[in-house]
Amino acid sequence: MASDNKLIFAADPAPSVYQESLPPWKVLLVDDEAAVHEVTKTIFSEYKILDRDIECISAYSAAEAKFRLTEHDDIAVAFVDVVMEEDDSGLQLVRSIREELNNHLLRIVLRTGQPGQAPEKEVFVNYDINDYRTKTELTEERLFTTLLGSIRSYCQIQELIEANRKAEEAHIARSNFLANMSHELRTPLNGITGIGQLVLMQTEDESTAHELRMMLQSSWALNSILDNILNLVSIEKKILLLRNHSFSLPELLEEQQKLFSASLLVKKLHYYLDLDPEIPHQLIGDSERLKQIITNLLSNAIKFTDAGQIGLSLKVVESKGNQIVLNIQVSDTGVGIKPEVLPYIFDPFRQGDESSTKTFMGVGLGLTLVKQLIEMMGGNIEVQSTMGQGSLFSFHLPFERDESASL
Repeated sequence: MASDNKLIFAADPAPSVYQESLPPWKVLLVDDEAAVHEVTKTIFSEYKILDRDIECISAYSAAEAKFRLTEHDDIAVAFVDVVMEEDDSGLQLVRSIREELNNHLLRIVLRTGQPGQAPEKEVFVNYDINDYRTKTELTEERLFTTLLGSIRSYCQIQELIEANRKAEEAHIARSNFLANMSHELRTPLNGITGIGQLVLMQTEDESTAHELRMMLQSSWALNSILDNILNLVSIEKKILLLRNHSFSLPELLEEQQKLFSASLLVKKLHYYLDLDPEIPHQLIGDSERLKQIITNLLSNAIKFTDAGQIGLSLKVVESKGNQIVLNIQVSDTGVGIKPEVLPYIFDPFRQGDESSTKTFMGVGLGLTLVKQLIEMMGGNIEVQSTMGQGSLFSFHLPFERDESASL
């Protein structure tokens, strides 16, 4: 091709005198015929893509191609022949590139002179290639457009990888910020809570005592939010561990009732507990995480209910040997959750209604933590809700019977 017909496809604006030239696109040619290499190199030497030259790297066998790929980690496209040392050398090379070299960025164009050896549909189904061309159809124009499409795809995947890397860095930065912020807030908060409790013990004025109790209730609520943040960060970093031990389920449930008795009294809500008599008193599991799950769900139920009742139900749904699966339900007669919000209710920093943040205290982390803790413990959670009638959160959790408790 004459030099005056050279193409520059989608070139950037003319670079300044001081701008460094961009490196060439590296293209790997894998074929045991020397003539194929020479023709391809001659054609590509006439073109630029995105203002970058095309550098061809030759490999005359599948083994040599693997070596070239380890030698050059920035090869964008590979044109691979099928029949070389063996009848399926090119196909085995494709599998090796994806599985052994773990290179999923490289765009692979299978270029064969014997399509009967590797039918197009069969190859696309069984091998991770990006394009298929017979040598007879690869005219100069078709060869260039095939390369152009492959490089475009390569660039798009690079952009996605870079965007994913930045998102991961932002995610890590957010987690570190939340953890540091929670630790920084906890110290002064503990001081406020401690001093408030001391003053409450010393005061004799009922009006002052009432105000101090309100202050302490707010500080405990804030402390619970900080706990949720720290636990979420720990789960994301995979450093939160489950600590299974023997515990008394009735005692745990009694503690929960005492914890919320004041809130239930203030809002004049009826609380009922439905405990299946088939559940053993002593179970083996992580009682602290179970307590945290129930606390978050009951807290939400009370928060969003102004009249009616709050329910906690525990039933055996599966029992085999010393293994037992419980279905635990927390229900309320509160405001309910909008249908369009239900699919996202367990997402972090989401609440049933964006206006909830102004009306009710919270940042939308409780349900996220609940779901993640339940899944860590081997269970799953579902929610049903009707606007104006209330919500029902139902989850399954596996435990073990504490056989030693019956001895």
